[in-house]
Amino acid sequence: MDTQRVRRGADRRFGGLRIRETHTPRSPHSYLHPVGECWHVRARADCWRVADRCGAIGSAEEISEAVGKSLPGQAKPVDGAADTTIGRTDRIDCYYGLGDSEQVANAPVRVGLASYTDARTATERVGKTIADEKAAGAKSSDVTVGVDKGTLLVGKNSSTLVATHQATTVVVIAAIDTVPAAQAPTVLAKIADRALSPR
Repeated sequence: MDTQRVRRGADRRFGGLRIRETHTPRSPHSYLHPVGECWHVRARADCWRVADRCGAIGSAEEISEAVGKSLPGQAKPVDGAADTTIGRTDRIDCYYGLGDSEQVANAPVRVGLASYTDARTATERVGKTIADEKAAGAKSSDVTVGVDKGTLLVGKNSSTLVATHQATTVVVIAAIDTVPAAQAPTVLAKIADRALSPR
């Protein structure tokens, strides 16, 4: 199955199930993405994965539009691994604005998705990130991410937004010189919701 954009309102069948595909609003399972012939739903343990490419999280053009400036180059994906010690089943990080550089640590914008064994584990992982960022001096505030709630953490050099949607977590990190702190709540929430929305 093509995992690029689907037509609004298109009907498709997966494993005998008829699914109404649409861009918005985000459904309870819309953060899960189809790969091959497998529609990722909780009932299918072998399909409990996040997006398998950056295009399903946000294209370079979409992220550039969200931040209000052109980010050079294409999105660079870095596949993460499952980690049973923390209950993580899958992970992908996408780096934007690198141009020709391979130094992902210098990316102006980074978006990561991870899936966990259950919603409680996902929430615990986000809680640890929040605690670590606050301990490093970041100021926190609540933000709305689509139908979910998230936390914005603004540090000296970057802003970080973390949120959960059921058993999936999203993190968006943007350099302050790319997304000023005053714009971070709106911009990062938009990017996070885009990453969690169906394609």
